[in-house]
Amino acid sequence: MISAIVFVSDAKRREASRERELLVRSLVWLVSAVVAGIVRDVTLAGPLELGLTDIADQSGCNIVEGEVEAERLRAAILASRGTRLLVLESGFQPMDGIIGELDSVARTIPPDASVRLLATPATTWQRLFPDQAATVGLFAPADRCRALREADFRQLVSGVKPKALFVTRASPIV
Repeated sequence: MISAIVFVSDAKRREASRERELLVRSLVWLVSAVVAGIVRDVTLAGPLELGLTDIADQSGCNIVEGEVEAERLRAAILASRGTRLLVLESGFQPMDGIIGELDSVARTIPPDASVRLLATPATTWQRLFPDQAATVGLFAPADRCRALREADFRQLVSGVKPKALFVTRASPIV
């Protein structure tokens, strides 16, 4: 089964109420993935000052809070129960079709493979070379993620070295 982690990036910090709103809106599609039996559990990973306890309680998610993104991700990875992890940056909403694609990918790729989720192209360069868009999600074996020491999201992606891309993209929530 898949454990999902939705994390708040240290690099893109916003005002607390806006950050909480983006996090909630980032969770919406995961409800269907949980109901469909594709995602087993969801963990929110954010800074202490956001006060994410209410969001976690209302959405039935686990919560990891801490000052540094790397610490939060490490704790969330260690707390996850699934054999595969879907790590997603807060503030992005995957496009329609992600649930079906996630299910298909989980069933067809080797257990040790990983896949990146890219944002929709935002610049002219990214429109010309779509695979250059920002990585905002990672689907990877939990044991490979656990084997890495404390790492922020970029270091986690670099350490896991995903070779494949999801066809589906994620749009920034405005």
